[in-house]
Amino acid sequence: MSRNLFEPLSDGVFVFRLAETGKSFLPKEARLPNADFFRPSTEDEEEAERIGRPPGLSVWDRGLTNLEDAKRIRFAPEDSQDGVRAFGLLVQTIKSIGLERRRELGVVAVPLPTEVGPGANGHAHIEGLAREPGEKRTLIKGLRTALADACTEVA
Repeated sequence: MSRNLFEPLSDGVFVFRLAETGKSFLPKEARLPNADFFRPSTEDEEEAERIGRPPGLSVWDRGLTNLEDAKRIRFAPEDSQDGVRAFGLLVQTIKSIGLERRRELGVVAVPLPTEVGPGANGHAHIEGLAREPGEKRTLIKGLRTALADACTEVA
């Protein structure tokens, strides 16, 4: 299945993110990631400004990219993947949580070049997670926490 750049993913699609155990958003003994798991990085924000899109947080469509392919794409061959875990949720859940908090969230396709190998077409972005100018930090943190709490671990 081929997707166009920035094509919205349908509500029934399950997307996941990778997390390294022991990093800031996934402490060693944590069952689920914390709110920072859904916080766009400075690099995400810079790329968004460059291309004229909202900052996007990388996720993978589980129907197009399996966990092993996502790890292979994300990490260099010499990197240990022992502590890497994946967490995800349905696009519909992402959008619903956003609406509950008066925030429009979307998930759009951002396929990687085919040279990357199997799973490249399943790369996508969650948009709408960046803090708006003047927005209270507690509001955006509450949104990100709700998303993290709704995640399930991908095996």
